[in-house]
Amino acid sequence: MVNRVFIYGQFLAESELPKSPTVPPLALEILREPSVLEAIGKLYVLTSQQNYRPVTPYGVTNFSWYDDFRRSSEKGTKLFFEAEHGDKWLVRWLRQESDDAGGAYMAVGLSHELPASVTAGGKNTEGTPS
Repeated sequence: MVNRVFIYGQFLAESELPKSPTVPPLALEILREPSVLEAIGKLYVLTSQQNYRPVTPYGVTNFSWYDDFRRSSEKGTKLFFEAEHGDKWLVRWLRQESDDAGGAYMAVGLSHELPASVTAGGKNTEGTPS
């Protein structure tokens, strides 16, 4: 039996506050983890029947978050995937992929941004060592 790992959440534009839905509208099946700070996942949406279905390349344009992604790409702003328990991932890309049987689906590339204290050589915003 294959053990599949999912994270549940929602897409948020850089300027949006968390919405905390009761049932997360999106699910990501983790397919690959190139590093501890990166993940690639197959994208699922919550249907009106309250189950998750894969997003197809043809259906992706029906979702407002896809428009948000396109706008953020054009404007150079950030789009995040906020996981169910508050963990935020930066959306690097959305693209079409296919499985071994040739079934097309939408995949998303996510990464965690390093905290400023790490990227500033171990110093916090006040300039003192962390």
